[in-house]
Amino acid sequence: MSLNQNIAAVIMAAGKGTRMKADLVKVLHPVADKPMVFHSINNLSKVISSKNIYVVISYQGDLVKKQIEEQFNLNFVYQQTPLGTADAVKCALEEIKGSPDAILVVGADDSVFYSKQTLTKFISSHLKHKPSITMMTLIKKEDNTVAKIFRDKDGNFLEIVENFRYINSGKKSNEIGCGAYVFDFAWTKENIGKVSLSENGEYLLTDLLEIARQNRDKISLYKLDNPAEWVGINTPEELKIANLLMKQK
Repeated sequence: MSLNQNIAAVIMAAGKGTRMKADLVKVLHPVADKPMVFHSINNLSKVISSKNIYVVISYQGDLVKKQIEEQFNLNFVYQQTPLGTADAVKCALEEIKGSPDAILVVGADDSVFYSKQTLTKFISSHLKHKPSITMMTLIKKEDNTVAKIFRDKDGNFLEIVENFRYINSGKKSNEIGCGAYVFDFAWTKENIGKVSLSENGEYLLTDLLEIARQNRDKISLYKLDNPAEWVGINTPEELKIANLLMKQK
């Protein structure tokens, strides 16, 4: 199945990654002797033409761009001031050529292990059901670093709670958001500007889910078949784990 014609992809690679405790921007830290962002690009380019892939850069952006350009021919989007994930996507929307049916959005730090099969099924599910947003989730117990998903009694999306809100919320959920989305392109262009500044000083992409819910626009949840394909890389310890997993793979 070819997805190249109607789909664009955005890789968010703008953050410094302060928890890595290093001067080097996070996405250039190596996994199996390659910058982690290289693995993300390789994975996406198996299902989406590189001419339709956009990498959002900011901190050490020139260095990131230089290293990527040595291996790949794709597009770069400068996020002049890193103001969060929704702002990164907003910057990308201004650069995306044409009017694709949908855009796949992933973080460079947690898309290193996605398989071609998973990405194809994820995007195909969105194209089949035609929601405003399809979000990838998985069941992962005792993880207090990422956003939690809550469903209603029928199993439909109810809300997403960011980690910094979840910790003191008193709520409990073992379903997390993987930080991977497929958005209807036209819907996202229309609604991205409605995201307001959060209490932590960022424009959060997850707030688009609440906007869609309030609008009664359709939201699909896609549960990741193989939990081993989602690996968050935010700390030196997690980087070591990612390297061990890649060697085993």
